[in-house]
Parts: sequence; structure tokens; C-alpha cells
Amino acid sequence: MNLEIREATAAEQLDWDALIRRFPAHRVEHTRAWIDSLAASGFGRPLYLVWTIDGDVVGCMAGLIKKVGPFMLYGSPLPGWQTGGLGPLFDAARVSTGQLIGALIPVLEERYAIDHVELLTNQLEAEAMAALGFRPEDTPTFRAPLYPGDEAKQLGL
Repeated sequence: MNLEIREATAAEQLDWDALIRRFPAHRVEHTRAWIDSLAASGFGRPLYLVWTIDGDVVGCMAGLIKKVGPFMLYGSPLPGWQTGGLGPLFDAARVSTGQLIGALIPVLEERYAIDHVELLTNQLEAEAMAALGFRPEDTPTFRAPLYPGDEAKQLGL
């Protein structure tokens, strides 16, 4: 297997939303508009990455690079972004968590001088992530019923 990771081309970045839709786990937080809104809010510089096997896209991920003091951080997402989950989207039938993130870390460290990486997703295998030096952290979530078109019911009036 010839797994490679690279920065998304200009064309891929322009058509980012079509690219993420190839993967069933995509969410609104993966969209170009969401990433652009984080960048416009001062959270960092967007970095769009693509994994390929023999030229076929098998994964993609958007995140932001931010300098904090002497450290370069890569977040997909970082705490405080009000982004419930981000992280990579990938074809688990073609590439494993270990292969995907194992290829990511040296690229972030060597090409982008990243000192700290944060990923928030439920799509990665915990054992593989621990083997790569990541530590799990519980993330509280909230759930509420929605009532489209019924504002009074939604607000409990």
C-alpha cells in the first residue's frame, strides 16, 4: 500500500464540501464554511489535508494551525471553538486509524513544525490512538429535542 498525505490542492479546497460528502461520517463541522468561519474568528490558519493510496483519495481532514506562546498547535478542533467534532474522514475499509494518523503526525511535526495535536472525533480507534501517544478524554455532549416550525414548543412556552 502506498499511503501518502498532502495538502489539498486549490481545486480540492474549492470543492471541499463535495470531497467530504464521499465519507458517510461527514458533518457540518467538516464543511468549508465552518472552517472558514473559525479562521475568520481568529482561531488559526486553515490546513486542508488529503490522504491518498495510489492516487485515490481515501481520507481528508481540515483543521487549523495556531501559534500560542512558543508552541504551534494543530486543532481539529481545539478546545473553545464550539465545534462538537471534527477530525479526519476516511475509508476504514482501505486505511486504518493507525495508518492514517501514523502518517499524519510526522507531516505535522516536520512540515508544519507542530508541537501539539488535538483531534476530536468518534471515528478513530482508541487503541491505535493510544499507541501513537494520544490520550483519551471524555467530552460532555448535550442532547435536546427539536421542534422545527413550532417556536413556542421549542422554547417551552
